[in-house]
Amino acid sequence: MSKDIQTVKVSSGQRICCPIPEHASWNQHPRVYIDLHDQNEGVCPYCSTRFVVVDNGQS
Repeated sequence: MSKDIQTVKVSSGQRICCPIPEHASWNQHPRVYIDLHDQNEGVCPYCSTRFVVVDNGQS
């Protein structure tokens, strides 16, 4: 079974939790908060969604 790993761009200082509402499988794992305070990237331990901090001027 192949799994699509999603990368989500977030703003600095934004509070991040997974699953995000846009996930088709929003109810398939418990909600977890991803700590991005000391790093620019984090990964959900359940679904491997990658969260990347971008500056407000970047796309």
